[in-house]
Amino acid sequence: MSQVLQRFWALSGMNHGPRPMRWCLCLAALGVVWLGAIGPVAAHAADKGDAQSGEENAGVRVVKLKAVGGLQYDKKRFIVQPGAKVRLELRNTDTMMHNLVITEPGGRLGVVNAALRMGKDGPDRGYIPDSDEVLQGIGVLGPGQTKAIEFTAPQAEGVYPYVCTFPGHGFIMYGAMYVRTDREGLPPLAEDPNVPHQDAMAAGDDATAEN
Repeated sequence: MSQVLQRFWALSGMNHGPRPMRWCLCLAALGVVWLGAIGPVAAHAADKGDAQSGEENAGVRVVKLKAVGGLQYDKKRFIVQPGAKVRLELRNTDTMMHNLVITEPGGRLGVVNAALRMGKDGPDRGYIPDSDEVLQGIGVLGPGQTKAIEFTAPQAEGVYPYVCTFPGHGFIMYGAMYVRTDREGLPPLAEDPNVPHQDAMAAGDDATAEN
């Protein structure tokens, strides 16, 4: 760095200017050298932050959901593009058992009722029924457990419900996976007919901002 400053000093003619001007130019030179040194480090840190943001990682759309108290998911909806690679993670932070099943549009209640009819087979199959309406599923998780699945989003745009099919939960514990190219134009969360409204929705409940 000292050689760079000496070279800059000589080329700029600072030896012949007033002392205050020489110091100002010297500080400016230090700033340029410092920015050049930390630039790659700062860019790497930003890239790392983006990768950990929960939005996209190596071309895979990452969605993190939590099963929380009150028979609900912390995110009531999220958006993916048609055909996108998706990694969906469910973490059970509740004291009860929960699962997550993604269904065809309009298939939520049918899948919930099919899970109720599973009887003694339900626990072994994670209360995920054998149904054409089921697209993806994460089996039952106990308190504190986490599981993730990866899949390709449907090509057809639409509203694909996700629901907890553990007996008794699915009538109020659900959300909506919006598959659409346009990421704008969703109704306000409090007016969205595809998500539950058993309580006042906080702004943090909305995952439409690619979370």
